[in-house]
Amino acid sequence: MARSSALYPSLQQCSDFYDYHRNKDHSLLYSNHVIYSPKCPVFRDDSGELLEQLYLVDFITSAAPNRGAILTNEKHSLTKIGTALDNRTEFVLRIAAEQRCEALVLGA
Repeated sequence: MARSSALYPSLQQCSDFYDYHRNKDHSLLYSNHVIYSPKCPVFRDDSGELLEQLYLVDFITSAAPNRGAILTNEKHSLTKIGTALDNRTEFVLRIAAEQRCEALVLGA
């Protein structure tokens, strides 16, 4: 998604999102903070070829809990992963509904 659109430049403008997770919230569960990137142009297809005509989409970027790192470094948080994912999912879906998104594509 980032290579096929203007998502990456949009994310680069949101240093407060990354600063928060680096400096204030040290939990590997991360937070419900998101980046909403409206009207990002998509200009490449799935094979990386330039499209004849770009189209616009809204992206919602949200960090999932880092289960692998939690397993190694923060075992006391393992039981909180499910709740964190449920809360995060609800938050992202609420944003999508408020922004009247017509369809959702979930990334990795």
